[in-house]
Amino acid sequence: MGSMLFTIMAALAQMEHEIKRERVTDSISKRRETSHSEGDTQRSQNPVGERENPH
Repeated sequence: MGSMLFTIMAALAQMEHEIKRERVTDSISKRRETSHSEGDTQRSQNPVGERENPH
């Protein structure tokens, strides 16, 4: 009985892991598509490490 419960819990954990991985890969591909279509205007105007002078 204990081994059956362990097997079911392991299968559920594996399924949850696969769902999370799928969501992450989908999110990455969507972000890549939007960054290519809109361009990187923000990044070119204000590079990382340089701050705008508020005064």
